[in-house]
Amino acid sequence: MHRAVERSSLTGRIQRPLISIQGTLDALTPPATFGDVYDRMVTDARRASLHRHVHVPAGTHTDGLVAIDNEAYRPMPPSFVTAIAELEPWTRPTTRS
Repeated sequence: MHRAVERSSLTGRIQRPLISIQGTLDALTPPATFGDVYDRMVTDARRASLHRHVHVPAGTHTDGLVAIDNEAYRPMPPSFVTAIAELEPWTRPTTRS
Protein backbone atom coordinates (compact mmCIF):
# COMPACT_ATOMS: atom_id res chain seq x y z
CA MET A 1 0.00 0.00 0.00
CA HIS A 2 2.79 2.44 0.87
CA ARG A 3 4.43 1.91 -2.53
CA ALA A 4 1.14 2.53 -4.35
CA VAL A 5 0.61 5.79 -2.47
CA GLU A 6 4.22 6.81 -3.08
CA ARG A 7 3.87 6.22 -6.84
CA SER A 8 0.80 8.46 -7.07
CA SER A 9 1.90 11.24 -4.71
CA LEU A 10 2.71 14.69 -6.06
CA THR A 11 6.46 15.04 -5.98
CA GLY A 12 7.14 17.04 -9.11
CA ARG A 13 9.29 14.20 -10.47
CA ILE A 14 7.38 13.97 -13.74
CA GLN A 15 8.62 11.54 -16.37
CA ARG A 16 6.88 12.88 -19.49
CA PRO A 17 6.09 16.34 -20.91
CA LEU A 18 3.16 17.99 -19.16
CA ILE A 19 1.25 21.20 -19.81
CA SER A 20 -0.74 22.58 -16.87
CA ILE A 21 -3.42 25.11 -17.83
CA GLN A 22 -5.10 27.23 -15.20
CA GLY A 23 -7.27 30.32 -15.27
CA THR A 24 -6.12 33.29 -13.21
CA LEU A 25 -9.65 33.65 -11.79
CA ASP A 26 -10.00 29.98 -10.83
CA ALA A 27 -11.79 30.09 -7.47
CA LEU A 28 -11.96 26.30 -6.99
CA THR A 29 -8.23 25.66 -7.40
CA PRO A 30 -6.52 29.07 -7.15
CA PRO A 31 -3.23 29.20 -9.08
CA ALA A 32 -1.24 30.46 -6.06
CA THR A 33 -2.41 27.48 -4.01
CA PHE A 34 -2.32 24.72 -6.62
CA GLY A 35 -0.78 25.28 -10.07
CA ASP A 36 2.02 27.59 -8.98
CA VAL A 37 2.90 25.27 -6.10
CA TYR A 38 3.07 22.25 -8.41
CA ASP A 39 5.17 24.21 -10.91
CA ARG A 40 7.67 24.94 -8.11
CA MET A 41 7.69 21.24 -7.14
CA VAL A 42 8.57 20.29 -10.72
CA THR A 43 11.30 22.94 -10.84
CA ASP A 44 12.69 21.83 -7.47
CA ALA A 45 12.75 18.24 -8.78
CA ARG A 46 14.83 19.53 -11.72
CA ARG A 47 12.16 18.54 -14.24
CA ALA A 48 11.23 22.07 -15.42
CA SER A 49 12.19 21.20 -18.99
CA LEU A 50 9.28 18.73 -19.02
CA HIS A 51 6.66 21.16 -17.74
CA ARG A 52 4.79 24.14 -19.16
CA HIS A 53 2.54 26.05 -16.77
CA VAL A 54 0.07 28.26 -18.65
CA HIS A 55 -2.00 30.96 -16.95
CA VAL A 56 -5.14 31.96 -18.85
CA PRO A 57 -5.93 35.59 -17.99
CA ALA A 58 -9.51 35.91 -16.70
CA GLY A 59 -10.07 32.15 -17.03
CA THR A 60 -12.13 30.37 -14.39
CA HIS A 61 -12.39 26.73 -13.31
CA THR A 62 -15.56 26.28 -15.36
CA ASP A 63 -16.91 28.34 -18.23
CA GLY A 64 -20.31 28.84 -16.60
CA LEU A 65 -19.45 32.40 -15.59
CA VAL A 66 -18.57 33.47 -19.15
CA ALA A 67 -22.26 33.53 -20.07
CA ILE A 68 -22.94 35.83 -17.12
CA ASP A 69 -20.21 38.35 -17.96
CA ASN A 70 -18.17 37.71 -21.08
CA GLU A 71 -16.18 40.91 -20.59
CA ALA A 72 -14.86 39.89 -17.16
CA TYR A 73 -14.31 36.18 -17.89
CA ARG A 74 -12.56 34.35 -20.72
CA PRO A 75 -13.54 30.91 -22.07
CA MET A 76 -10.89 28.25 -21.47
CA PRO A 77 -11.39 25.80 -24.44
CA PRO A 78 -9.39 27.91 -26.94
CA SER A 79 -6.45 27.81 -24.50
CA PHE A 80 -6.75 24.02 -24.25
CA VAL A 81 -6.62 23.71 -28.05
CA THR A 82 -3.53 25.96 -28.19
CA ALA A 83 -1.81 23.98 -25.41
CA ILE A 84 -2.47 20.65 -27.14
CA ALA A 85 -1.07 22.08 -30.39
CA GLU A 86 2.06 23.18 -28.48
CA LEU A 87 2.38 19.80 -26.78
CA GLU A 88 2.47 17.80 -30.02
CA PRO A 89 5.81 19.03 -31.45
CA TRP A 90 7.29 19.33 -27.97
CA THR A 91 6.76 15.62 -27.32
CA ARG A 92 7.77 14.32 -30.77
CA PRO A 93 11.18 12.66 -30.83
CA THR A 94 13.79 14.70 -32.64
CA THR A 95 15.45 13.18 -35.65
CA ARG A 96 19.20 13.38 -35.90
CA SER A 97 21.03 13.67 -39.22
